[in-house]
Amino acid sequence: MTPPRPEIRRLAAVGLLLLLMLSLWNLALAPLHRATAEKVDQLHDRRFELERLTALARRGAATTPEALQAERDELLTQLYSGTTDADVESRFIAGINALLQTSEVRLVHLKAGSVGRTGPLLRLSVDMQLAGTEAQLVGLLSALHHHRPRLIVDRAALVSPSAGAGVDTPAPELAVELRVAGFGLVEAKPTRATP
Repeated sequence: MTPPRPEIRRLAAVGLLLLLMLSLWNLALAPLHRATAEKVDQLHDRRFELERLTALARRGAATTPEALQAERDELLTQLYSGTTDADVESRFIAGINALLQTSEVRLVHLKAGSVGRTGPLLRLSVDMQLAGTEAQLVGLLSALHHHRPRLIVDRAALVSPSAGAGVDTPAPELAVELRVAGFGLVEAKPTRATP
């Protein structure tokens, strides 16, 4: 048997050395590198959170009771309120009815949705089928957007041009289905102090 040529031995030695370095990287250095990178990322996340909490603490320390009351009053303008769930729901429906009466759209169908609770808030919704011209519907959507307490359009679907709308009419009626939602808060009844 003839001995391998020196070039082949060098090539085999370089290949073995590369294989050994790759194995060392995969077995020892790569896990250390990943662990270090994860710890650095966690450290950056914690520093960011600490800075955020410090800013909140500074802002909270400067907050006066009057500022808190003003913030609470502003928030209450965004919510329907009442003393019971049914009271809040009736105020929500009354607000929707008042909005529809001031708009020029025609109400085809109105169905109260389910009432859900999210913490102290009630989530109220109503499904409506409406008919009107494009301009009237845009006006209603704008009124919904600017309404206080806040109303949210959860779903809007253009069903079709309303039945009876001719091709020759300048502004054909459109049929639209809307799901409008709002939030309410049941206010605690004031209790009387007993002497």
